[in-house]
Amino acid sequence: MKKAMSSLKKFAADETGATAVEYALMVALIALVIFGVVQYVGDAIKAAFCSVLKVLGGSCT
Repeated sequence: MKKAMSSLKKFAADETGATAVEYALMVALIALVIFGVVQYVGDAIKAAFCSVLKVLGGSCT
């Protein structure tokens, strides 16, 4: 029982795998931010081109 508790304490104190998980979470968060910015900028650019096209007499879908 003493050896099992010692092993559990050593396992809980081991932080070698934590950095990989933290990096994976940061990469996922950055990817989500980039996706959101691209969606927003894409919609804004489409709206700008549509307004120019309407001024020129065209129609935008």
